[in-house]
Amino acid sequence: MCGICGIAPRDAELPDADNLAAMQAAIFHRGPDSGGQHVAAGIGLAVRRLSIVDLITGNQPMYSEDRNVVLVYNGEIYNHYALRSELAQRDHRYSSQSDAEIVVHAYEEWGDAAVQRFRGMFAFALWDAPAARLWLVRDRLGQKPLYYVSTPAGLLFASEIKALLRDPTVTLAVDEEARDLYFTVGYVPAPWTMFAGIRKLPPAHHLFWHKGHLAVERYWSPPLALDGRVQDEIALRAELREQLKLAVEERLMSDVPLGAFLSGGVDSSLVVGLMAHALDRPVRTYAIGFDEAAGVHPKFNEDFRHAELVARNFGTDHCSVIMGSSVPVEKLAPRAMAQLDEPIANPTVLATYMVARQARKDGVKVLLSGDGGDELFGGYTRYTADHWVSRYKLFPAVLRKHFFSPLMQFFSASGAKLAVKAELPPTARYLSWYGIFSEMQRADLLPAPAVTDRNALAEEAFGAALAARQEGTFQERLMHTDRQTWLAEESNMRMDMSSMFASVEVRAPFQSHPLVEFAALLPLRYKLRGGTTKVLLKESFTDLLPAEVLRRRKSGFFSPASSWLRGPLRPLAECLLAPDAIAKSQLRGAGMIQSMCASHMDRSGYYLNQLWALLSYQVWYFTYILGDESPL
Repeated sequence: MCGICGIAPRDAELPDADNLAAMQAAIFHRGPDSGGQHVAAGIGLAVRRLSIVDLITGNQPMYSEDRNVVLVYNGEIYNHYALRSELAQRDHRYSSQSDAEIVVHAYEEWGDAAVQRFRGMFAFALWDAPAARLWLVRDRLGQKPLYYVSTPAGLLFASEIKALLRDPTVTLAVDEEARDLYFTVGYVPAPWTMFAGIRKLPPAHHLFWHKGHLAVERYWSPPLALDGRVQDEIALRAELREQLKLAVEERLMSDVPLGAFLSGGVDSSLVVGLMAHALDRPVRTYAIGFDEAAGVHPKFNEDFRHAELVARNFGTDHCSVIMGSSVPVEKLAPRAMAQLDEPIANPTVLATYMVARQARKDGVKVLLSGDGGDELFGGYTRYTADHWVSRYKLFPAVLRKHFFSPLMQFFSASGAKLAVKAELPPTARYLSWYGIFSEMQRADLLPAPAVTDRNALAEEAFGAALAARQEGTFQERLMHTDRQTWLAEESNMRMDMSSMFASVEVRAPFQSHPLVEFAALLPLRYKLRGGTTKVLLKESFTDLLPAEVLRRRKSGFFSPASSWLRGPLRPLAECLLAPDAIAKSQLRGAGMIQSMCASHMDRSGYYLNQLWALLSYQVWYFTYILGDESPL
């Protein structure tokens, strides 16, 4: 795992060495073990390395034998041993045992098509000197970030935006569309970033830069059509077991100590169980808990207690990380938020960083996680809830309008909400499950005319993914869109930025692309059945997981963030959400914000999602746009 950055001038001239060094220094935390640069006419490449595979000879940049091809690389190619053998038979010779070197030789052999052969997570930059062409690639599921900006002087790219901001030609301004999307869903989807002019390369895309011309193309798509064949469920279970077992075992590739996040849910428990069977030593596991002695309600430690149960079941070397015991939340929160480069309206950022920080203290550089399992196998409650929306839509429209909808509005608030969702167009229905601020609230909150057509913006951001998966149920379209957007730009970026801030690599077996392709072909009945989620996944591993884990209802990560806003984070919230601070960050709606704050603080209302989104945005704005960290 590493951090990469680079400069490609528009003319075939040497890049600014000082700018490149400043960019490289900004991502030191991503690779504290070593660094390297390549500077030549038309290109400057730099890398910071977190040594995990081939500790001795794996330093970068990597070169072809004739030094015409140069690579800086972030990630892991899990099938590099097989590729190494295949390429050796074609007379390729190696100078290291690193998986990064395989990318160079694969490019020499197969050109741009080499990316189709890689199983793993990666973001890399490859310079072909004879062709004077730069090739930037991001992995299929977007596990590794890659940002870029085109300026009058040329192209800049980096693993983190903070590196791009070291170049004096990059302007600091808010992207109005990105801000609108953020306050809609709580994160910024690709290709937008919160910075005007800076873009993130979408998952499964690559970028070509040649003589000042830029092109971005998709190189992989998951299957869009369901497998219509009559399927043997026993065979499907066997295939799923083999796929997940292989995905976990591939991700044990390491020359340094590794461990796992453990929440006590199905996904992380499966990963730990399969690790325990594959390793000849106890798995090092980490779980986050909250200090009940400090007044935290026991309900917030449900995950923690289930994690301890799973740890005992598999005999792991378990570490419990108690939030607030070593670093006060009021000090942790602004630091963890600021390092993200873009705001993400999710309090789990704090927990991820704390676990990664403890793992690093213990000498663990690699953690496996269960991220991706919910999006593949229907784990989120929004999928089951939306299933009821679809069932409601089976009634004739005239009955829904004149009978059922008025009836539910009278008797059931939750039912009334489902009735409203049923009449929404696809993109609006999708976004209704994520809404942070409504369209009306965003009109009050954001400067006018920031975004003139919010429906068109939503369609551009999410409509294409929804439209691509026409076959099957709307819930399958929800999952497909989540895999294309939420998983990559919220879940994966939250995990990558928070863990790499502590110099720890996270690997997600559920995001193995063959497993993703397998899950995408499964009809909904293998994911949701009645009130049960992840049907096939659970049935495939009844012999591995404790019954308590299999029976447990999906709850998501449950933190006392609401109480934090009323307690240790209240001074920060009152400072950054005060009318003068709101005005400084180009927001409006101070009255609405103050009303939400007051209602939340006196418990007459619940506005955690809105207030956390605002607080995260304010921390970001004051840190990056104003350069003023004094309120933090």
